[in-house]
Amino acid sequence: ILVCCLVLVATAHDHGAHLAAFVREGGRPNKPTQLLGLENAAAPSEKMRPCAHDLLETDGQHIRLLPDDEDHPAAARRASDLAAAAGSGQSHTSSAAHLLGYGSSASFQPMKLYSQSQGLETDITDATVKPGLSPSSVRSFLTNKLVPSAVAWFERSLSIRPVGARGLLFPPECAAYAGVPFQSPCQALSEKTMCGDTASFPAELLASVEVCTGPDGTSGCSNSAAGAGASESDFVLLVTAKKTSVCSGGGVIAYASNCWQGGLSYAHRPVAGYVNFCPDQLDDDPGQFHTQLSTAIHEITHALVFSSTLYPFFIHLDSRNPRTARDGNDMPPTVTYTPSAAETAAGCTAYTHYNSDETTVKAGTARGNTVYTIVTENVRAKSREYFGCDTMEGMELENQPTTECSLNRAASHWEQRIMMNEVMSPVSQHEGAMSQITLALFKDSGWYDVDYAVGATAMHWGAGAGCSFVDDKCLTPGAPPTSAFPKHFCTTNLAPACTVERKFKGACVVREWSSAIDSSYQYFTANALTGGVVAQADFCPYLFNYDNGDCRFDANAGNPAHNFGGQGYNSTSRCFDSTLRQSIAGYSTSASDAEWPSRCFPSRCNADTSTYSIAVARAPGGSDAVSSHSDFSTVWLDCIDDSTVLTVSGFTGSISCAPYSIVCDGSAADAEALVVVKNGYVDSAPPAVDCTVTCCDLDAAAVDKFGDGCTLYST
Repeated sequence: ILVCCLVLVATAHDHGAHLAAFVREGGRPNKPTQLLGLENAAAPSEKMRPCAHDLLETDGQHIRLLPDDEDHPAAARRASDLAAAAGSGQSHTSSAAHLLGYGSSASFQPMKLYSQSQGLETDITDATVKPGLSPSSVRSFLTNKLVPSAVAWFERSLSIRPVGARGLLFPPECAAYAGVPFQSPCQALSEKTMCGDTASFPAELLASVEVCTGPDGTSGCSNSAAGAGASESDFVLLVTAKKTSVCSGGGVIAYASNCWQGGLSYAHRPVAGYVNFCPDQLDDDPGQFHTQLSTAIHEITHALVFSSTLYPFFIHLDSRNPRTARDGNDMPPTVTYTPSAAETAAGCTAYTHYNSDETTVKAGTARGNTVYTIVTENVRAKSREYFGCDTMEGMELENQPTTECSLNRAASHWEQRIMMNEVMSPVSQHEGAMSQITLALFKDSGWYDVDYAVGATAMHWGAGAGCSFVDDKCLTPGAPPTSAFPKHFCTTNLAPACTVERKFKGACVVREWSSAIDSSYQYFTANALTGGVVAQADFCPYLFNYDNGDCRFDANAGNPAHNFGGQGYNSTSRCFDSTLRQSIAGYSTSASDAEWPSRCFPSRCNADTSTYSIAVARAPGGSDAVSSHSDFSTVWLDCIDDSTVLTVSGFTGSISCAPYSIVCDGSAADAEALVVVKNGYVDSAPPAVDCTVTCCDLDAAAVDKFGDGCTLYST
């Protein structure tokens, strides 16, 4: 069973903005209560707490398989093979033939998801939502925008071989058996048939089963009512918003699981699951939508394919042969997980789980640590293509445990250091990018075909960076360490800069842990306690975005009277390395270039010439005051390539152009295409910049030194 959570970590920055990170995981986050300046923060070996992620028992209760129809070709072939094996006196070993019945058609068709929300009226209330939000607006946001947008992404991006009439029905749960549970006749049905810990199947999705109320289970028999089924659907998604104990841990946005896999006719593909959104983390602010959407996509992806419990069931797309050999029960082999000494001390015990062979997940060593790598053909090809490294075996999985009792087994996320803000990394600073590499995993499961052009969104972390980016450590150890990729990995705490994808202003974050970091992750040789704030990123320091540093939202523009950098904020705006500054009504900023090295400027792309222009807001001259951003005139400047340095009349300093491939990556169109609304849903008005927390009480001559709309500094 997969359970994956998303945890929010927020921290105050000394310029008044905030840095935000999102930790997706199924256990306790490796994080302090704040990210900056803590001497007594939790150590990297922080005590773990139990989590169901990646744990699988093999008693039949923890993996539920839909029964195959007796007349289905897959079931018929299996029965024939079993009979032949019995007749020959030999044991039966599953062959590819058992899975060739997968899908009633040889051709793929667009995937269809059946989604149903449950209990929102009672679970999303004034007592459970964020302060200041309306429960009814949050419910509407969840059901009419967030879930429809996530479902639409999967339906656009994935195709599937339909099975039968595509009318999914699930056996109701039995409350009492006449004998051995799960083997003897059922005497009474449970009041609810659960899917995970929060959702239950509605009556219309329950199949008819025989119930025998007699004491021996052979009398008083009748069939329960049959539901109509999930018509024309390939996966049932049950959506809840309960404030569970997992949510109460603080900062968890959502968690998800698959609860049913199909039988042989489905090649054991997942067919049902749930996602629970923690109501106090739902936010209908349009500025937060893409972060919330990437969370939803992340969780549903775990339920559909990205889980260590599902890797052993993968098949080849074309031949439909199992990637991992099956036993006589048509199941993958099992192995026993033996906890490490530290895990045993934390309460872990041995458990059995299904295991994939090395044609799917391969164990190896990299940078002095054991790593697991998805080595399937499409993941390998897309990884090599994206990073520009022809020696990659595939894509590494996260090697820091993101769940309890799973230190030495394959994980259910990509390696954070390599894939950073990809949707399926365990930690994301801002909205995640869906890469072709994750889509390749869907394809290599054999259950789905994919549309790379439609499903993938722009990603820039490590793009074309070569084998050294993938294979080597993020920093060369030293005092201080050095970075071969300074736009990705940094060394100076709180040094401000643009994030890699140029959508945010941010700052480098380095911290001291309360105990020494493992030697393989020590980059600051003068102090074994010093490193990055995210263990899953191999303790590599990198840029965190300011929470009001998103260039794409005009709510972040701040006071126009303080726009000394000539900045502009809209959906086309990107972050540029810039020292540009102007005077406004006789005032100017005293911030140094090192303190204020980046600006947000709107852009206008020309695909024919692979060039773009950027807009600078120039203030009226002299002592003329400004009261609105419309008081500024616009100066358009052309960026021919990323070596271009621009100057502007009326300003000191300059602007360094960024690569066309980043500024004009189509992400604005991607973002718009991702939004799907139902029932006439209309976004709430974006909140104004709130200065009540971050402003200082200074005199009337105070100015906005950093142009962030909040932080005031005296002249």
